[in-house]
Amino acid sequence: MKPRNQYFTALAIVALVLIAYIRVFNFDFISWDDTTYTVANNAVKSITFDHIKQWFTSFYIGNYHPLTMVSYAVDYANGGDPPAIYHTTNILLHAINAVLLWRLVLLLSGNPLVALFTAILWALHPASVEATAWIAERKTLLAGSFSLAGLIFYAKYLDKPSQWAAMIIVGLGAAAMLSKATAVAFPLSLFAIDIWKGNQKQLNKRLPIKLPLFAFALMIGIIAVKAQQEGGFLNRHEAENPFMHFLYAGHAYSSYIMRTLLPVNLSVIYPYPTSVMLPALFSLLTAAVVATGIVAWKRQNTILAGGIAFFTFNIIFLLQFISFGEALSADRYMYLASIGIIFPCVHAIFTLLKDRKRPVAISVTSIAAAALLTLTSLRTVAWQSDLTFFTALADTFPNSAVAHSSLGALYLQKGELSLSEFHLDKATLLDPANYKAWHNKGNMYMKSGRTMEAFESFTKSIEINGYTKSYFARAVIHQETGRFKLAIADIQQVLSHPPTDARSWYLYGYCSEKTGQYSDAILAYSQAIRVAGNNPLFYARRGVAETLIGKHAEAVADLRTAVNIPNPKPEYYYLLGNALFAASMNPCPDWTTAARAGHQDAIVALQQHCK
Repeated sequence: MKPRNQYFTALAIVALVLIAYIRVFNFDFISWDDTTYTVANNAVKSITFDHIKQWFTSFYIGNYHPLTMVSYAVDYANGGDPPAIYHTTNILLHAINAVLLWRLVLLLSGNPLVALFTAILWALHPASVEATAWIAERKTLLAGSFSLAGLIFYAKYLDKPSQWAAMIIVGLGAAAMLSKATAVAFPLSLFAIDIWKGNQKQLNKRLPIKLPLFAFALMIGIIAVKAQQEGGFLNRHEAENPFMHFLYAGHAYSSYIMRTLLPVNLSVIYPYPTSVMLPALFSLLTAAVVATGIVAWKRQNTILAGGIAFFTFNIIFLLQFISFGEALSADRYMYLASIGIIFPCVHAIFTLLKDRKRPVAISVTSIAAAALLTLTSLRTVAWQSDLTFFTALADTFPNSAVAHSSLGALYLQKGELSLSEFHLDKATLLDPANYKAWHNKGNMYMKSGRTMEAFESFTKSIEINGYTKSYFARAVIHQETGRFKLAIADIQQVLSHPPTDARSWYLYGYCSEKTGQYSDAILAYSQAIRVAGNNPLFYARRGVAETLIGKHAEAVADLRTAVNIPNPKPEYYYLLGNALFAASMNPCPDWTTAARAGHQDAIVALQQHCK
């Protein structure tokens, strides 16, 4: 293919992706992790050595993906808070991945039409909407970019080996794994490339380039399991016996193939089946597919054998042999794996309808592309806002506790307490072990003024999972009811699970101050200032604690900082006056400022000490 034609082909692929996802540019953040990763995450608001260290040494929402955190930081540096910058990056990454896939299939098949339509059908497949329209799934897209680039280099390496190419392949594979842990499948994917390239008899000759990748994959795999464990995502659904894990895996494997071939009734979450019959039938289908791949490999049908191998390698670690997350399967897990299904299907169409029938093949694949574009455009609507997102989930699976818990939390934010209570009651009825639903229920009761029921709900959430947000919420109830020691015990549980936030340190400091532990209070307020130093309240309370233990100079300095931050409260001037009075300095001007704003204690202090 001429360079000019290649350029226009790549532009055409990108244009189709932009058309399919045009509405997503104006979509909002989704409350499922979008803001937690981005604008509410202080770690990505600047690119510093400390933040880089944090990205590579910390887990985020049960995941380890430092390079993904780098991409969020770059987005924040370029665009700040608006979601459009993050959606734009996601869509462009998906478009880039489609172009990379086109280049890869062109290398593997040598057929420009097969390469073009494989890339188009994959790029427009509605199952990819989850990875593309969900900002929190940047990790899937970024890992896909590095993986596809690495596979292209490997396909070229097989024809012309070189030390530099080998180093690039290893580097790209490692980068993919540092973007998302599921990219540990990358070294296995190289075997699929071997099969696609017809190198079945020479698999062992390419082992040296794969061995360092397997070693790195093992390390990332161990880290990923630890991250999931610390995030509380392991064993969310414990099978009745080990055999059920295999049936669930077989069910998920075949359902991914079926959704690739017939992408209808897609959902954000696919719950576990309620009976054993369906998993058993799907497992038989899975066995048949794997057997077909083995037969194809022995008969040197490289395209089919390589496709089944590629699909299997990229989905095998996501089949819930170890239970994680809240669902049996998810569309985002199909992102790269579906290539193993789409490529052989397109190749088969153009092989069967060749020569004079080629226009028919082009027509068939073009109609399929148009249908997928339409489905994808419709599918993106579910990601427009939280309401459309969770409503679509509840409509597809009305017995999903996750859907009702999320809708309950959403209506709570909108202040529609009766609707919130309806959905949260349903969520806890459907799944009494859903600790997030109990936490949301506690928040709903708090807004309804039902403190005792809120306390019981937060306690239930803690008993199920030890949820740190419920510990914090319960600590607030203890603090508001004067049970400061109990509040300290709960907030210590929150602070034992980094990263910690300023609110938690402030609450710990306030309760320590109220129990006479002034040194602990000062340390806690200092931590709150370190995390969010622009809050005058933190300086004011530290100043009070310092006053109480005789650190007058420090107290005055902190309280002066509090009143110098824009829009200070009158109370801060009153507290500054107290600190000055304790330091034998003139408090009257600051008490006067507070008194003019109507602060009653300042008025009394003026009358007593500033006559």
